[in-house]
Amino acid sequence: SYSTMKAGDEIVTLGITPDFNYEKTEQKPGIIIDCEGYLPTGKKMVYLLAEEVNRRFYVVNMDNEERVYESSLSKLEDDGGNIVYTGDFSELTAPGRYRIYQSDLGYSYEFVIDENIYIKSYKELYKGITNLTYKNTRDIIYVLTSLMTIKEVYENSYINEGFIEENIELLLKHQNAKTGAVYQEILSDNELESIGPDADNGDGQYDNLISLSATAEFAGVMAQYYYLYQEKEPEMAQRCIKAANLSYTYMEQYKDNVPGDSYYYAAAQLYKATGAIKCRTAIATYDAMDVKTKSVSDYNYEILADISYMKSKFRTDYSRCDAIMSEYLADAGKISNKSSRYNFYVASDIGQSNLDEILDDMMKLGLVSYIISGREYYSIQGNYIHYLSGANEENKNYLKEEIPNTTDASTENIIKMLKLLFVFGNFQSV
Repeated sequence: SYSTMKAGDEIVTLGITPDFNYEKTEQKPGIIIDCEGYLPTGKKMVYLLAEEVNRRFYVVNMDNEERVYESSLSKLEDDGGNIVYTGDFSELTAPGRYRIYQSDLGYSYEFVIDENIYIKSYKELYKGITNLTYKNTRDIIYVLTSLMTIKEVYENSYINEGFIEENIELLLKHQNAKTGAVYQEILSDNELESIGPDADNGDGQYDNLISLSATAEFAGVMAQYYYLYQEKEPEMAQRCIKAANLSYTYMEQYKDNVPGDSYYYAAAQLYKATGAIKCRTAIATYDAMDVKTKSVSDYNYEILADISYMKSKFRTDYSRCDAIMSEYLADAGKISNKSSRYNFYVASDIGQSNLDEILDDMMKLGLVSYIISGREYYSIQGNYIHYLSGANEENKNYLKEEIPNTTDASTENIIKMLKLLFVFGNFQSV
């Protein structure tokens, strides 16, 4: 399970000099591996941090202590004089539980080789996400749109449609039926009933319950449900597109007070659903916003909005799509170019990034891999998973130690879990 940190602990950095709030080990480990494990056909690397060592290493079967693989280490030294030994045991493909043995440093942590390793991680995260108790509509909206996007992009990924419909219904109850404005806090049935028609009388009594950001994002997720389920669930889909248009119209009146990415997301989803000219105009308005003054929500919907726009069946601007893809390809290229065998095959400056930023990079790699159907960026994304799961200088499993336990329904934790779910979704579709 994804647990060790306490809710509220602040994560600062990853990599070479992590600054976590939990107690650090005084002595760094010598043998570095992915603490979770490897796909049978995937790349499998071991790293040793030492001055001089015996160049032979062994892979030991945990069930019988038999040495099932033997190979040599390569000594690498970077420009700064830092030394690392690397060993490749990718030829070992048999599923099982293993650890590395080297005569000078002893044994590594245990790991597995398992073709279902990322499917298990995906299902574990998914279960945690769907079991959370959500406090506000914006979190639920982000959960639903992320799950539907994962299913749309990676068709083999499991999504419980009952969970989607149940929470779409819940969100519909939190829309003011007359104005289209959406309440931010999750309210009980009794609270919603007590508001009743009084919310429509124009006296402003319930204005403090309204969230413009939630209203924009609500319009987007309702439009998304419509275009994905209009054939399978036509009655619910029609309710959703009607609600989406109502909220979008309300939001447009106050668009200057809506985060730019939320505004773009609403327009992109509704455009994909209806092809409405007003939405195409809104996307052009978003593009014209000054980057320095463009506000961005905590959720950063830009990637999801870009995916929606580029997959639209309605007419899109070729030059805009080309610019979007060029930017993602450039970002993926920078990540690739900065990746180094001296640094566990990830970007050399990864220690300057926090987990959210790293997961954003991994999502970009996944998106590029999906669109161009290539293996290069898929492989780099795999290297990042290995790094975050233990193949780093601290041999720390950041994915377990930085994503708090799955009962933590804070917005920060929800965002991390969903970004990681998106990453694991890619490894179920190949």
